[in-house]
Parts: sequence; C-alpha cells; structure tokens
Amino acid sequence: RSTGKTTFLTALTAEIDPGERVITVEDTPELQLPHLPDWVQLVTRERAEGADPVIMADLVRHTLRMRPKRILLGEARGPEMVAILEAMNTGHDGCMFTVHADDAFKTLQRVETLYLKSNMSNVPLFAIRREIASALNIIINIGVFRKPDGTDLRRVKEINYVAGNV
Repeated sequence: RSTGKTTFLTALTAEIDPGERVITVEDTPELQLPHLPDWVQLVTRERAEGADPVIMADLVRHTLRMRPKRILLGEARGPEMVAILEAMNTGHDGCMFTVHADDAFKTLQRVETLYLKSNMSNVPLFAIRREIASALNIIINIGVFRKPDGTDLRRVKEINYVAGNV
C-alpha cells in the first residue's frame, strides 16, 4: 500500500555488519543492497515454457543451504511464512520480512493466517502461535499520515516487542 515498508527495510540494512552474508528473497526485486559485499538476491520465477515455477517458500528453504547470517523476505503473502518462521526458529536470527497489517496485533493475526493458509492444517493452532511468538522479536508498523497541505508523510507508527511464548 505504498507505506514505505521496503524503503524502511532497506534503511535497516545500513546497520548490518558488511561481513555478514545476507540473502534477499522477493517476487519483484526491489531491495537493493550494494553496500553489503556478501549479498545474494533470489527472485521467484513464473512457470515458463520448459521451466517450472520457483516460489518464495522454496527460495527461503534454499537459502538455508547457503549459510546466511540474515534472510530478508521482501513481502510475505503465502506459504513462505512457514519457511521463514522455521528459519527464524532454527538459529537464523536477524531475519526480517514485511507484511500488510494496520498494527502490531493485526500483524500477528496476519502471520497466523498466512501460516494457516499454507496447507499446514494438521498443525494445532497453539503450536503455530508458539512458533510465531518464538520467531518474532520486534514488530515495526509503518503508517502514512496526511499533512494539512495534502501531501503524505510516511513514519514509524509503532514499535512493539513480542514477549514470550503463547
């Protein structure tokens, strides 16, 4: 919704140690991190003649074999949510991703919904919530505010710490 999520995510990368291996996974390559010498950019692929599609969930799983220090997921909208949460809960701290949500509580609901939509229906809801609570540390919500002159101003709306397990 053009709130500046990708721009903000890019700005956060300025604090990443240049010696860390960073892998980005996106549908449309928007993140540009030339300031990180060990940056690998992975992009999905539609089904094409003679080629199977490559989806974000598969790319996130493949990153784990590439020994990343950080995984940045451009925008989580589907089954890649399960893959990124698994990565975050298996020692890949420092992962970041964006989702569309209006506040921190709705972000947690959105993450839960994306997990449920991934055809992992055999996983009990309490286990999914525990996985989410263990993986996420901070939720930063970006908002667009209308100035009196009619222009839009993009700002951090809230920062929330995710505490404990469910």
